Amino acid sequence: MTPINPNIRATSAPPVMEARRWLEGISFPAERPLINGSQAAPVDPPVEPLRRAIAEAALSDDTAHLYGPVLGLPDLRAALASEVSALYRGAVAPEQVAITAGCNEAFAAAISTLAAPGDEVILPTPWYFNHKMWLDMAGIKAVPLRTGPDLVPRLADAEALITAKTRAIVLVTPNNPGGVEYPAELLAGFYDLAKAHGIALIVDETYRDFDSRPSAYFAYVEHPYAEEAEALCKRMVGEIGVLALPGSMFMPARDQAGTQQIRIAFANIDVDEISELFQRLSSLSGTRR
Repeated sequence: MTPINPNIRATSAPPVMEARRWLEGISFPAERPLINGSQAAPVDPPVEPLRRAIAEAALSDDTAHLYGPVLGLPDLRAALASEVSALYRGAVAPEQVAITAGCNEAFAAAISTLAAPGDEVILPTPWYFNHKMWLDMAGIKAVPLRTGPDLVPRLADAEALITAKTRAIVLVTPNNPGGVEYPAELLAGFYDLAKAHGIALIVDETYRDFDSRPSAYFAYVEHPYAEEAEALCKRMVGEIGVLALPGSMFMPARDQAGTQQIRIAFANIDVDEISELFQRLSSLSGTRR
């Protein structure tokens, strides 16, 4: 038997891939195609000007295939520093910027820098499962910070969880999976809290440009049925042609709240499909609590 890192073996299976397996053996008629609300990654390609720029670089820049600077191209770092400085009315220098292949890699790099096996990192629940999975694989304890019905973490609750092993608090805003946007004063409060205890504050803003002002990115809801969320979500695929993720994928294993919740992502659902989604959910059968 090939030896495998026990932390990898103990890590949960990727939730989105697990949900996709629920589609196996099920066909969806043309008049009622699947509404896929399971993933927040848009499937539309990048805009044409960006694709042209990528193609032009590949065709005309003989160094495009080589390893670049470790922290990213200088012009890109400078541009991002300027954008962030203007957005937050602060001063971010290019040398304070590192470019990664998305926020998951940025999170992995930050955690690898800040924490070691046996350390602790505080994550509000429901949490982004990739954060929890990376901590598990790294042998770092994810400490759940429960949130109330508004899904907003409380400073006092977070402070009560800080120990000598705590290395960071992680916030995601706009939130995945809840869709909640944390007020500026709350973020400032968490900054002050982290600074006072000598720990890091990690803020994941992947969905910053998908805020709720023109429309939301997620719906995180409590379902009214007696069955647990995972069984319900599996049944929704065959009964009403809707794929969503159960709240249990975003919560600690023993947290019963996740069994009563589901998350729907709107990244690949247009306005007409959202209306159709509501109709299908209304037609869902089942014993209610």
